Amino acid sequence: MRILVVDPTTRTQQFLCFVLGEAGHVVVPVPNGTLALQQVKQQVVGAVLLEAELPDMDGCELCKE
Repeated sequence: MRILVVDPTTRTQQFLCFVLGEAGHVVVPVPNGTLALQQVKQQVVGAVLLEAELPDMDGCELCKE
């Protein structure tokens, strides 16, 4: 499954990429909501893990888009 990880913290992204990658998932890390929306428009993702407090929008706002 392709999983989009939306988190501004590099360390969190690295941890989730490692754990989910070891479980056989394809992980796409992005640091903000704007890039997350671009990724969703470009490719199908099976799940999105996101931080509630993003630099450019909050998690609820991102989900509305």
